[in-house]
Amino acid sequence: GAGGRDMEAVATGMTRRGWVPGLVRRPPGLHLMLSLLHEQAREHYLADLAAATAEAPATRNADVSAIY
Repeated sequence: GAGGRDMEAVATGMTRRGWVPGLVRRPPGLHLMLSLLHEQAREHYLADLAAATAEAPATRNADVSAIY
């Protein structure tokens, strides 16, 4: 996760802010697809992501091995 943060909590925070996060289970993370059409929302997204990450508790004891 991001700096040892609970990524499910980060995703929940992004949902509360009106975003539709793509939650990745292993390793824990968020998937984001952008195109040039999203450029206007970039700074807003990053500010919301920073706030959601700051609010999220420390990560739970999780297996961080990748699954493909």
